[in-house]
Amino acid sequence: MDPSPAPQTVLAVGAHPSDPIANIGGTAVKHVDRGDRVVLLSLTDGVEVHTEKLVGESDDEIGRINRENATNAAKILGVDDYRFLDFGDEWLVCGRLPTLCSMSGPMWSSASTTHFG
Repeated sequence: MDPSPAPQTVLAVGAHPSDPIANIGGTAVKHVDRGDRVVLLSLTDGVEVHTEKLVGESDDEIGRINRENATNAAKILGVDDYRFLDFGDEWLVCGRLPTLCSMSGPMWSSASTTHFG
């Protein structure tokens, strides 16, 4: 009998492109090494955060740079599936995202929340 658990799919959701990597990077590596599928998801383009060195760039260019940096960092961790919803980098309220806000039950029992308003 094989004592190894069956492979899982792990989803990490962050507000900004760098959040899933910064907050669960080590855990992502552990899951990749175990053979699990890891998916990272950023809700926004991150144009309003950590942009001190990008002053003068357009929001579109900052968003592109943020996505590229996050995707490259994810690949270093062994994660090839990084998805971006590209909502504007502003407060995400339940009125705008009712599907996300209505999620409950087993998903949230094992979720890690990294941002609170």
